[in-house]
Amino acid sequence: MKISKHPGRDETERPMLEDEDELLWRAYEMENIKVVDLENETGLCYIFFSDNGLYNPNYRDDFEENIIKKNYFEWENICKSRKIRKIAQRIIYVRDIWKSWYVRGINRKLDTVYKLIDALKELTDGYRVITVGNSAGGYMATLAGIKLRGGGNT
Repeated sequence: MKISKHPGRDETERPMLEDEDELLWRAYEMENIKVVDLENETGLCYIFFSDNGLYNPNYRDDFEENIIKKNYFEWENICKSRKIRKIAQRIIYVRDIWKSWYVRGINRKLDTVYKLIDALKELTDGYRVITVGNSAGGYMATLAGIKLRGGGNT
């Protein structure tokens, strides 16, 4: 296991999260997608995709605290905005715990980009969709936006 020093924390040694860490596999068993239905009847669905800053740096204890214990999703704070909550009927948060540009999908069931897109098609059926993300999440938002709009078969 790699050890790193964290600046600003008395230079204490903290274990780094590695690709085959059991915590990552435990998180891969989680849904890693959250659907929030609001009381609006607007027919609008936002999908927010996490980027590779979901947990950063790659400290094992930060990952365990934020992903495993708190079930953290990026974009939730922004979605507390009255403007978004007023116009959205459904909000979907998606996270890539591997920080691999969604190549591994988001969980054991949705373990490819294609399966994730198919699941999002079902979750957004009948809705107008706006996809949002930055960096790796922006890549996935662009891909999902094209596919959900009917821009090609998965």
